[in-house]
Amino acid sequence: MSNIGFIGLGHMGLHMAHNLVKSTGTRVIGFDVSQPALTAFRQLGGVTADSVAEIARTCGVIITMLPKGEHVDAVMNGNSKGEHNGNNSIFANARPGTLLIDSSTIDIETSVRLAEQARLQGLDFMDAPVSGGEKGAKDGTLSFMVGADPETYNKAKPVLEMMGKNLFYVGKNGSGLAVKLVNNMLLGVCMAATGEAFNLINKLGVDAHIFHTIVSRSSGANWALEKNCPVPGLVESSPANNDYRPGFANSLMLKDLSLAQQVAMKANAPSPLGSAALSLFSMAEKSGLGNQDMSSILKLFSGDK
Repeated sequence: MSNIGFIGLGHMGLHMAHNLVKSTGTRVIGFDVSQPALTAFRQLGGVTADSVAEIARTCGVIITMLPKGEHVDAVMNGNSKGEHNGNNSIFANARPGTLLIDSSTIDIETSVRLAEQARLQGLDFMDAPVSGGEKGAKDGTLSFMVGADPETYNKAKPVLEMMGKNLFYVGKNGSGLAVKLVNNMLLGVCMAATGEAFNLINKLGVDAHIFHTIVSRSSGANWALEKNCPVPGLVESSPANNDYRPGFANSLMLKDLSLAQQVAMKANAPSPLGSAALSLFSMAEKSGLGNQDMSSILKLFSGDK
């Protein structure tokens, strides 16, 4: 296997890249605009590059894990502070046959356009967003939702299996992102409803632990309740136990809910609950909770800070 490049060594990307280092005998070369992120990756056994162009020239597989579509577009096409700079880009430097795996959660239109650009240059591009949060990234148990042609998916499977436990081939380019955005819309609705429920049960004078035990075995059970409970001390895995340090921050949920609403509008699909969740997480962001885990949405209802 040729060198693997990894661009975007944040909360998720650093763990994903580390699993590649542990799982493969080839070099894993990382790049990030953050010097502390590069230092952290070197401490985990990775090699770092000085530029996107260096990654593109030396790696046969390149994975991107970036915040927004504009960042993925910049890495693929090249820019510097908003000014086009195609020389420092993947498309300007990658060799034909290079496999491009974008695990960012971005808008579908940008991803499909980049996939077509890649195809015209003889590159294989796939959208492969993930679910599982920071813990899943660290444990190597992520779920990948893949949009690509079947040949590209089969080419990527050995790499994806080093970082995840569940691989789902959805279909054509963009379809992996479609599943991810709708999944996160559903998660946002459930997370907001779970926070609302715990606030209400508290106001009614019922112990949160008793409520959690009953609902976990009843028809109101959901992932947010069982894995990401907004009340500290009830679920071992919940960020609520760690002062809401983000596994998945409110700001990121807000971004995904916004993208989901854009998709819903274009598809002419009514989405009143998705819209309500978007409004609630927007309020959380404005209340100063943007950098806290999404389970902190409870504070929006309780009034705690």
